Amino acid sequence: MTYDRVKQPKLSDNIVRQLEEQILAGILIPGERLPPERDLAAQLDVSRPSLREALQKLETKGLLETRQGGGTYVADFVASTFTDPLTEILRSNPAAAADFVELRRVLEGSAAYWAALRATDEDRELLTACFEAMEAAHQRGDKEVEAEIDTDFHIAIAEAAHNLVLLHIMHGLVRVLREGVFYNRLQLYNRQGRGISCCASTAPSMTRSLPEIRKPPGRPPATICLMCRT
Repeated sequence: MTYDRVKQPKLSDNIVRQLEEQILAGILIPGERLPPERDLAAQLDVSRPSLREALQKLETKGLLETRQGGGTYVADFVASTFTDPLTEILRSNPAAAADFVELRRVLEGSAAYWAALRATDEDRELLTACFEAMEAAHQRGDKEVEAEIDTDFHIAIAEAAHNLVLLHIMHGLVRVLREGVFYNRLQLYNRQGRGISCCASTAPSMTRSLPEIRKPPGRPPATICLMCRT
C-alpha cells in the first residue's frame, strides 16, 4: 500500500485561518485597524514575510483593505451594500423609513431574545453601562449623544446574542441605524414637546430588569421592547 505525502499547511494559511476566525467571531470588526505589521507579527509569533503574505491573501478575499495614508483595516464587507443613496431614501421617503423600522423590529427583537438567553456577565455590564449613559444623556437633553449611545446599546444587545450572522448584519446596518435612530428621536422630541416615549420613559425599571431577563426561572425570557421609538 502506498500513502500520499502529508503536506504541512503553510504558515501564512494558518495566519489567514486565525484572522478569519476573529473576523467571523466579531473580535475584529469592520472598519477596525489592525496593529502595525511589526506588532502583529510579534503578537502572532510569526515572521513578517509570512504575515505579509497572509494579509495579502485576506485582502484578495475582500476581508481586509489597505487605505490611503497607511494602515490595514478590516473591510466593511457587509455595510458596503448600504450606501449614501439608500440613506437619503430612508431619510426622505416615509414608506422606505417604515420598512427600515420594520426590519429593525425583526432583527432587534430576535437579538434581545437571544441576548436574554446567552448574555455573559461582561455583556450584562456593558448593557447596563450603555443604558445608564443613555439615560444620563436624556436627562441632560443631549439628543445627539443619546442617539449615539442608543445605537451602541443596540449593537451591545446584538453582541450579547452571540449569533455571528446576526452580529455582522447589525454591524452592516450600523450606519443606517445611526441615521434612523437620530431621525426617530428628533421626531419624538418634536412631537408635542414630549421626550422619549413608551419603554424608554421607563428607563429605571428597564435597567433593573436587565439581570432578570437574562436568568429566566424556567420560562422563556422576556425581550426588551426597544422599538417603540418610531
